[in-house]
Amino acid sequence: MPIPGDNDNARLVRTDTDDAVQFDFNPAAIVISHTAPMQTSTGRGSHRDGDRDSSNSTAALSSVDEVAKANGVTSISIRAVTFVGPQLVQNCTLLLSWTQFKDVDKSAQKRDLPELKFIWGTQNYLVNLNQVTINYSRFSRTGVPVRALVDLTLHSIPKIPGPTNPSSGGLSGRRTHLLTGAETLPALATRTYGGPDHWREIAAANGIRDPLRVRPGTLLYLPSAQEDGR
Repeated sequence: MPIPGDNDNARLVRTDTDDAVQFDFNPAAIVISHTAPMQTSTGRGSHRDGDRDSSNSTAALSSVDEVAKANGVTSISIRAVTFVGPQLVQNCTLLLSWTQFKDVDKSAQKRDLPELKFIWGTQNYLVNLNQVTINYSRFSRTGVPVRALVDLTLHSIPKIPGPTNPSSGGLSGRRTHLLTGAETLPALATRTYGGPDHWREIAAANGIRDPLRVRPGTLLYLPSAQEDGR
């Protein structure tokens, strides 16, 4: 069992302020699920889209919503995280605050959930925190919580590829892709480059050693033709 406060423990970090919640003990379980993309055709699929849009109309920016429709939504459920010690209440309060919408562009009246990173070992996801359930299970004699079990539900944020500026040092022509569902690198290579053997170029561009261990929700860089000589 890890030592409370160990730097190797899982943590959530807010990207725009660097506020962080480091888990005192690592999760008992992490469950990753993926919701299929929304249909854009007319008929029954279109009706379901309407239902989903009405329930989530204020939950994301329009550009992010369009990417989510195309790729689906990857959810990460983190179960039974134990918090103890003097930072317990502060950490739980911070987690709850991250489920509140913030202004993104006041002039355009756009709001979104804070952007976070979930980090544990080699796992690194860009996410929103959509649900927090806190069970205070032990208290001091004065009623102060001294132990809590916390369940978290995160939604992976789809990245929106933007134009690459060669003068910025980035690689010209590179695109990004959010790996979803049961996608594999060979299948992605076939769809993108016309053959499954090109998975090696994708793996090399992303520092991937084992293509079978790439998880849904992973943001991949797709190398351009100039990079691999196609």
